[in-house]
Amino acid sequence: MLRLLCLLCLCCAPLWAVAPERGSDLTLESAALEIKLLPGDQAEVACRITLANPGTAGEFELSLPDDFIPARQHEAFTLQVDGKAHAPTGHESRAFRWKLRVEAGARHTLAWSYSCGTTLLPQAHPLGRRELRVRLSHLRGYAALPESVPVSVTFTGLPPELFGQTADAPLKLQHGGGAQIDDFSFSWFAATIAGKTATLTALRDGYSEPQRTAENRAWTATLADLADVQSLAGDHAALAATCETLAKLERDSGKAITHCGPGAQWRRYVPWELRRLAALEAAGADAKACAQAAKAVMAPRWATYLEARGKPRPFDHFDFVKFGNYWDYDWPRTRELYARALEILGEADAAKAVKEVRD
Repeated sequence: MLRLLCLLCLCCAPLWAVAPERGSDLTLESAALEIKLLPGDQAEVACRITLANPGTAGEFELSLPDDFIPARQHEAFTLQVDGKAHAPTGHESRAFRWKLRVEAGARHTLAWSYSCGTTLLPQAHPLGRRELRVRLSHLRGYAALPESVPVSVTFTGLPPELFGQTADAPLKLQHGGGAQIDDFSFSWFAATIAGKTATLTALRDGYSEPQRTAENRAWTATLADLADVQSLAGDHAALAATCETLAKLERDSGKAITHCGPGAQWRRYVPWELRRLAALEAAGADAKACAQAAKAVMAPRWATYLEARGKPRPFDHFDFVKFGNYWDYDWPRTRELYARALEILGEADAAKAVKEVRD
């Protein structure tokens, strides 16, 4: 669970807010945001603010850009002012508008809510992520802003693990306020480790034998994704088996299988035989035969790496087809595991030489 907590991304970015035209004397004493996440891709958002008028009494125009609210909710959208619903007094220039009289020294509580979708980011993490963005920068129209915005996030029908939690208690967050208040964004895992493992395992087992080739990118991508999830789960024996399959595909085809790039932003390539070595050792299994295989795999690419690394354009001197893209490698991890393979084989001097190489 600690690993999940570390991987969980909670980031600040701008809340959908009713605000006055710039130059108003109205101040924003407080703002709060309540988010309810639902199964699938839906969320419910409720915003509540308290405004005050430290100046003279007057009629103020508040506005909210209409693209802040899903179009299907425009017709029924209202603003709650001190608990009473107020339909917009105008809807032009792509904004909802309300006219509100505020007496000198008076305070009013404004609230509004809406439902919306969330964004799936499968490329951001092996488990995928979902993200919700709530605009807050519109609040900058007030003469003064609170120092922070409390945010409550509840999740209904969703596993707590997605949020780095062990129970479904609400998440209590603080979003920075002040003059530079930004939009707020919140992200969480799109799948649990168990759920993603089950999905990928079923997908893997659904391939027929003729489909299980290095040329079938769907097959190799499934294996690479499964390896990442097995690594997250700490299932070292299963990871070793998956890496063994990928290593054999690389040997038989003579081509690197990396699956790095925009579709898997988290992934950096380490030769599969080396990843298998690490998994076997973590599982407490005998890794000597794997170390010998890893040495055979690494010897030619290590020599190529040593030649390429000092060049202005190292990728031009690195065989892309055989070894993969130079920049896709996790070179520190590759060096570490290659040295470990040599240590297992009793080649201490060679291992030391590998460890001493730096980019």
